[in-house]
Amino acid sequence: MFKKTALGIAAISVLALNVARADYIAEYESVDVPSPTVMLHLPYLDLDTVKSATFKAVFPTDFNSNPLLAKSIKNFKLTFENAAPLVVPELKLADGNSGNPGPYCNGQRYIADVNHQWAFQALSVAVCVNVDRGDGEAPFEYSIAVKTSNNWTGTSPYYPPFDLVRGPGYAQNVTPNPLADTLRLDVAGKSLQINLLKEWRDTNEPQTSMPNAGYQLKLSWLGHGDRTLSLPIAGPEFDAVALTHEQFDPTIELGMLRLRLVDMAGNEFEAPEVFDLRQLLEDAYGPIQGL
Repeated sequence: MFKKTALGIAAISVLALNVARADYIAEYESVDVPSPTVMLHLPYLDLDTVKSATFKAVFPTDFNSNPLLAKSIKNFKLTFENAAPLVVPELKLADGNSGNPGPYCNGQRYIADVNHQWAFQALSVAVCVNVDRGDGEAPFEYSIAVKTSNNWTGTSPYYPPFDLVRGPGYAQNVTPNPLADTLRLDVAGKSLQINLLKEWRDTNEPQTSMPNAGYQLKLSWLGHGDRTLSLPIAGPEFDAVALTHEQFDPTIELGMLRLRLVDMAGNEFEAPEVFDLRQLLEDAYGPIQGL
Protein backbone atom coordinates (compact mmCIF):
# COMPACT_ATOMS: atom_id res chain seq x y z
CA MET A 1 0.00 0.00 0.00
CA PHE A 2 2.78 2.41 0.90
CA LYS A 3 4.64 1.77 -2.35
CA LYS A 4 1.52 2.37 -4.42
CA THR A 5 0.77 5.55 -2.50
CA ALA A 6 4.33 6.81 -2.83
CA LEU A 7 4.38 6.07 -6.55
CA GLY A 8 1.02 7.79 -6.94
CA ILE A 9 2.26 10.90 -5.17
CA ALA A 10 5.44 10.91 -7.26
CA ALA A 11 3.41 10.58 -10.47
CA ILE A 12 1.13 13.43 -9.43
CA SER A 13 4.16 15.56 -8.56
CA VAL A 14 5.77 14.93 -11.95
CA LEU A 15 2.48 15.67 -13.71
CA ALA A 16 2.02 18.91 -11.77
CA LEU A 17 5.58 19.95 -12.60
CA ASN A 18 5.05 19.24 -16.29
CA VAL A 19 1.81 21.25 -16.28
CA ALA A 20 3.56 24.13 -14.54
CA ARG A 21 6.26 24.09 -17.22
CA ALA A 22 3.95 24.05 -20.25
CA ASP A 23 5.09 26.41 -22.99
CA TYR A 24 3.81 29.96 -22.80
CA ILE A 25 2.19 31.11 -26.05
CA ALA A 26 1.74 34.77 -26.97
CA GLU A 27 -0.60 35.76 -29.80
CA TYR A 28 0.23 38.61 -32.19
CA GLU A 29 -1.83 40.38 -34.86
CA SER A 30 -0.55 42.90 -37.36
CA VAL A 31 -1.41 46.57 -37.05
CA ASP A 32 0.59 47.55 -40.12
CA VAL A 33 1.82 45.47 -43.08
CA PRO A 34 3.34 47.74 -45.76
CA SER A 35 3.38 46.71 -49.40
CA PRO A 36 5.90 43.90 -49.95
CA THR A 37 8.70 43.74 -52.47
CA VAL A 38 7.84 41.18 -55.14
CA MET A 39 10.94 39.81 -56.90
CA LEU A 40 9.17 37.34 -59.16
CA HIS A 41 6.06 38.56 -61.00
CA LEU A 42 3.83 35.87 -62.43
CA PRO A 43 0.61 36.45 -64.43
CA TYR A 44 -1.41 34.07 -62.26
CA LEU A 45 -0.07 35.14 -58.84
CA ASP A 46 -0.65 38.61 -57.36
CA LEU A 47 1.32 39.10 -54.12
CA ASP A 48 1.46 42.89 -54.28
CA THR A 49 -0.84 43.53 -51.30
CA VAL A 50 -0.76 41.90 -47.85
CA LYS A 51 -3.91 42.51 -45.83
CA SER A 52 -2.81 41.12 -42.47
CA ALA A 53 -0.44 38.87 -40.57
CA THR A 54 -0.91 36.77 -37.45
CA PHE A 55 1.37 34.44 -35.51
CA LYS A 56 2.01 32.86 -32.13
CA ALA A 57 5.34 33.09 -30.31
CA VAL A 58 6.16 30.02 -28.20
CA PHE A 59 8.28 30.60 -25.09
CA PRO A 60 9.83 27.76 -23.03
CA THR A 61 9.25 27.54 -19.29
CA ASP A 62 11.82 24.87 -18.41
CA PHE A 63 14.90 25.76 -16.38
CA ASN A 64 17.37 24.84 -19.15
CA SER A 65 16.13 27.45 -21.65
CA ASN A 66 15.86 31.22 -21.85
CA PRO A 67 12.21 31.90 -20.86
CA LEU A 68 12.28 35.32 -22.55
CA LEU A 69 13.33 34.04 -26.01
CA ALA A 70 10.74 32.46 -28.30
CA LYS A 71 11.85 28.97 -29.33
CA SER A 72 9.47 28.83 -32.29
CA ILE A 73 6.76 30.69 -34.19
CA LYS A 74 3.50 28.85 -34.79
CA ASN A 75 0.55 29.46 -37.10
CA PHE A 76 2.26 32.22 -39.06
CA LYS A 77 -0.33 33.46 -41.55
CA LEU A 78 -0.05 36.07 -44.29
CA THR A 79 -3.37 37.07 -45.83
CA PHE A 80 -3.06 38.54 -49.31
CA GLU A 81 -5.54 40.76 -51.12
CA ASN A 82 -5.55 38.74 -54.35
CA ALA A 83 -3.96 35.39 -53.51
CA ALA A 84 -4.56 32.45 -51.24
CA PRO A 85 -3.14 32.96 -47.76
CA LEU A 86 0.22 31.53 -46.74
CA VAL A 87 -0.06 29.45 -43.56
CA VAL A 88 3.05 28.03 -41.89
CA PRO A 89 2.24 25.67 -38.99
CA GLU A 90 5.62 26.11 -37.30
CA LEU A 91 8.90 27.94 -37.87
CA LYS A 92 11.96 26.85 -35.88
CA LEU A 93 14.57 29.15 -34.39
CA ALA A 94 17.62 29.25 -36.67
CA ASP A 95 21.21 29.60 -35.56
CA GLY A 96 22.23 33.11 -36.56
CA ASN A 97 22.31 34.63 -40.05
CA SER A 98 25.04 32.59 -41.72
CA GLY A 99 23.80 29.91 -44.11
CA ASN A 100 20.12 30.54 -43.38
CA PRO A 101 17.48 31.80 -45.82
CA GLY A 102 15.92 35.24 -45.72
CA PRO A 103 17.16 38.75 -44.97
CA TYR A 104 19.73 39.68 -42.35
CA CYS A 105 18.10 39.61 -38.91
CA ASN A 106 18.54 42.12 -36.14
CA GLY A 107 16.18 39.99 -34.04
CA GLN A 108 15.67 36.23 -34.11
CA ARG A 109 15.32 34.22 -37.32
CA TYR A 110 12.72 31.45 -37.67
CA ILE A 111 12.62 29.20 -40.75
CA ALA A 112 10.43 26.50 -42.31
CA ASP A 113 9.64 24.85 -45.63
CA VAL A 114 6.13 24.86 -47.05
CA ASN A 115 5.07 22.35 -49.70
CA HIS A 116 2.47 22.76 -52.46
CA GLN A 117 1.78 26.45 -51.93
CA TRP A 118 0.29 28.39 -54.84
CA ALA A 119 1.87 26.84 -57.97
CA PHE A 120 5.14 25.79 -56.34
CA GLN A 121 6.38 22.40 -55.21
CA ALA A 122 8.25 23.84 -52.21
CA LEU A 123 8.87 27.24 -50.62
CA SER A 124 11.43 28.35 -48.07
CA VAL A 125 9.96 30.78 -45.51
CA ALA A 126 11.98 32.90 -43.09
CA VAL A 127 10.60 35.27 -40.47
CA CYS A 128 12.76 37.72 -38.55
CA VAL A 129 11.02 38.98 -35.43
CA ASN A 130 12.27 40.94 -32.46
CA VAL A 131 10.02 39.84 -29.59
CA ASP A 132 10.55 38.92 -25.96
CA ARG A 133 8.00 37.44 -23.59
CA GLY A 134 5.72 40.20 -22.35
CA ASP A 135 6.42 42.56 -25.25
CA GLY A 136 3.41 44.51 -26.41
CA GLU A 137 4.76 44.95 -29.93
CA ALA A 138 6.69 42.84 -32.43
CA PRO A 139 8.32 44.32 -35.54
CA PHE A 140 8.91 41.55 -38.07
CA GLU A 141 10.17 40.87 -41.58
CA TYR A 142 9.27 37.89 -43.74
CA SER A 143 10.91 36.35 -46.80
CA ILE A 144 9.46 33.71 -49.14
CA ALA A 145 11.68 31.94 -51.67
CA VAL A 146 11.06 29.21 -54.22
CA LYS A 147 13.11 26.06 -53.79
CA THR A 148 14.53 24.65 -57.04
CA SER A 149 13.87 21.03 -57.97
CA ASN A 150 17.36 19.80 -57.08
CA ASN A 151 17.12 21.79 -53.86
CA TRP A 152 14.25 19.67 -52.55
CA THR A 153 15.20 16.39 -54.24
CA GLY A 154 18.80 16.45 -53.02
CA THR A 155 20.36 16.06 -56.48
CA SER A 156 23.54 17.86 -57.55
CA PRO A 157 24.50 20.52 -58.26
CA TYR A 158 22.81 22.52 -55.50
CA TYR A 159 21.00 25.73 -56.47
CA PRO A 160 19.78 27.99 -53.65
CA PRO A 161 16.12 29.09 -53.50
CA PHE A 162 15.32 32.22 -55.49
CA ASP A 163 13.41 35.07 -53.86
CA LEU A 164 9.70 35.39 -54.50
CA VAL A 165 8.49 38.08 -52.11
CA ARG A 166 9.60 39.76 -48.89
CA GLY A 167 8.33 42.56 -46.70
CA PRO A 168 8.11 44.12 -43.24
CA GLY A 169 5.32 44.22 -40.70
CA TYR A 170 4.40 45.43 -37.26
CA ALA A 171 2.31 43.36 -34.86
CA GLN A 172 0.86 43.85 -31.39
CA ASN A 173 0.33 41.43 -28.53
CA VAL A 174 -3.34 40.41 -28.34
CA THR A 175 -2.92 37.59 -25.80
CA PRO A 176 -5.65 37.78 -23.15
CA ASN A 177 -4.26 38.80 -19.76
CA PRO A 178 -6.19 36.88 -17.08
CA LEU A 179 -7.51 38.44 -13.90
CA ALA A 180 -5.35 37.49 -10.90
CA ASP A 181 -7.05 39.28 -8.01
CA THR A 182 -9.60 41.98 -7.14
CA LEU A 183 -9.37 44.48 -4.31
CA ARG A 184 -12.36 46.60 -3.21
CA LEU A 185 -11.86 49.69 -1.04
CA ASP A 186 -13.69 52.81 0.04
CA VAL A 187 -11.67 55.93 -0.78
CA ALA A 188 -12.96 59.44 -0.03
CA GLY A 189 -16.47 58.02 0.38
CA LYS A 190 -16.45 56.40 -3.07
CA SER A 191 -16.13 52.74 -4.03
CA LEU A 192 -12.78 51.86 -5.61
CA GLN A 193 -12.25 48.51 -7.36
CA ILE A 194 -8.72 47.47 -8.34
CA ASN A 195 -8.29 44.51 -10.69
CA LEU A 196 -4.81 42.99 -10.85
CA LEU A 197 -3.93 41.25 -14.12
CA LYS A 198 -1.83 38.12 -13.99
CA GLU A 199 0.93 38.62 -16.57
CA TRP A 200 3.72 41.17 -16.80
CA ARG A 201 3.25 43.22 -19.96
CA ASP A 202 4.86 46.07 -21.81
CA THR A 203 1.88 48.02 -23.14
CA ASN A 204 4.08 50.09 -25.49
CA GLU A 205 1.84 53.10 -25.10
CA PRO A 206 3.23 56.59 -25.82
CA GLN A 207 5.63 57.60 -23.08
CA THR A 208 4.01 59.45 -20.20
CA SER A 209 5.11 60.25 -16.69
CA MET A 210 3.95 56.76 -15.67
CA PRO A 211 5.72 53.48 -16.45
CA ASN A 212 4.11 51.41 -19.20
CA ALA A 213 5.74 48.06 -18.41
CA GLY A 214 4.87 45.88 -15.46
CA TYR A 215 1.84 44.28 -13.81
CA GLN A 216 -1.32 46.10 -14.80
CA LEU A 217 -3.88 47.47 -12.37
CA LYS A 218 -7.34 48.27 -13.77
CA LEU A 219 -8.87 50.97 -11.57
CA SER A 220 -12.60 51.72 -11.43
CA TRP A 221 -13.39 54.54 -9.00
CA LEU A 222 -17.01 55.62 -8.61
CA GLY A 223 -17.43 59.18 -9.81
CA HIS A 224 -13.90 59.36 -11.22
CA GLY A 225 -13.87 56.84 -14.06
CA ASP A 226 -11.60 53.99 -15.16
CA ARG A 227 -7.82 54.07 -15.43
CA THR A 228 -4.93 51.65 -16.02
CA LEU A 229 -1.62 51.66 -14.16
CA SER A 230 1.46 49.45 -14.43
CA LEU A 231 3.56 48.46 -11.43
CA PRO A 232 7.18 48.28 -12.72
CA ILE A 233 8.56 45.36 -10.72
CA ALA A 234 9.92 41.83 -11.33
CA GLY A 235 9.53 40.67 -14.95
CA PRO A 236 7.66 38.42 -17.40
CA GLU A 237 9.12 35.24 -15.87
CA PHE A 238 6.86 35.81 -12.84
CA ASP A 239 3.05 35.88 -12.63
CA ALA A 240 0.99 37.93 -10.20
CA VAL A 241 -1.32 35.96 -7.93
CA ALA A 242 -2.58 38.41 -5.29
CA LEU A 243 -2.86 42.10 -4.38
CA THR A 244 -2.81 43.12 -0.73
CA HIS A 245 -3.66 46.40 1.00
CA GLU A 246 -1.91 47.47 4.20
CA GLN A 247 -3.19 50.46 6.15
CA PHE A 248 -1.89 51.42 9.59
CA ASP A 249 -3.75 54.68 10.27
CA PRO A 250 -6.75 55.37 8.03
CA THR A 251 -7.06 58.89 9.46
CA ILE A 252 -3.80 60.08 7.88
CA GLU A 253 -3.02 57.76 4.97
CA LEU A 254 -4.69 55.54 2.36
CA GLY A 255 -2.31 52.65 2.84
CA MET A 256 0.10 50.67 0.69
CA LEU A 257 -0.33 48.05 -2.04
CA ARG A 258 1.88 45.02 -2.46
CA LEU A 259 1.94 42.13 -4.94
CA ARG A 260 2.33 38.43 -4.38
CA LEU A 261 4.08 36.66 -7.26
CA VAL A 262 4.81 33.10 -8.39
CA ASP A 263 7.81 31.83 -10.36
CA MET A 264 7.85 29.17 -13.08
CA ALA A 265 8.44 26.42 -10.53
CA GLY A 266 5.28 27.35 -8.66
CA ASN A 267 7.02 29.06 -5.72
CA GLU A 268 5.03 32.00 -4.34
CA PHE A 269 6.65 34.98 -2.66
CA GLU A 270 5.80 38.50 -1.62
CA ALA A 271 7.39 41.21 -3.74
CA PRO A 272 9.58 43.53 -1.65
CA GLU A 273 8.26 46.70 -3.33
CA VAL A 274 5.33 48.60 -1.82
CA PHE A 275 3.25 51.28 -3.56
CA ASP A 276 1.56 54.23 -1.89
CA LEU A 277 -2.13 54.12 -2.83
CA ARG A 278 -2.51 57.90 -2.63
CA GLN A 279 0.35 58.38 -5.07
CA LEU A 280 -1.03 55.77 -7.45
CA LEU A 281 -4.44 57.43 -7.51
CA GLU A 282 -2.93 60.85 -8.14
CA ASP A 283 -0.75 59.39 -10.92
CA ALA A 284 -3.86 57.95 -12.52
CA TYR A 285 -6.47 60.65 -11.87
CA GLY A 286 -4.44 63.77 -11.05
CA PRO A 287 -4.80 65.83 -7.86
CA ILE A 288 -7.96 64.80 -6.04
CA GLN A 289 -9.92 66.94 -3.62
CA GLY A 290 -10.60 65.41 -0.22
CA LEU A 291 -7.55 63.12 -0.11
